[in-house]
Amino acid sequence: MKTRNSFVSNSSSSSFILGVAKVTNLSEATVLVETANKPYNIFIVSTTELLEASESKFGSLDLANGKGVLHLKESKYTKPNTYRLESFQSDLDFEIDPAIEEHFLCLSYIGNEGDLAFDSADNDWESIYDIELDFFEKGIQEAAISIMCGTNGLEKGHCSWGAGRDG
Repeated sequence: MKTRNSFVSNSSSSSFILGVAKVTNLSEATVLVETANKPYNIFIVSTTELLEASESKFGSLDLANGKGVLHLKESKYTKPNTYRLESFQSDLDFEIDPAIEEHFLCLSYIGNEGDLAFDSADNDWESIYDIELDFFEKGIQEAAISIMCGTNGLEKGHCSWGAGRDG
């Protein structure tokens, strides 16, 4: 896979970031969500909400915060009480303890760059591209860094990003 500092032109290519971290300070994490430049698709979800979703017909939880929707599913392919945050190019699994009421910050950002937004020096098309975190807007970068470093009311979590074909 090639490392790129900009996008490769491809119809329906988009950027993405997925991240999950356990919340240690709900007030601080809430401020992080509210101050992100693009607060859509950054959610704080509770154990109770996840457990109630796992009991639904489809086993999914769709949260809307007025600006976006977050899709979580109970992962049937891993151990019980494991949830999967999905994107068109990547997935992140995280576990919950159903006996403990906890909160999790979930980041699921998909860019909408469009067909003409990216530049390519060659015609070596790939289905997924490595990009740098600084490609993204500052608010999304800060949320991803907080997840990876365990700051702003979060435990150290997992985060991945890139770009690829979404259609």
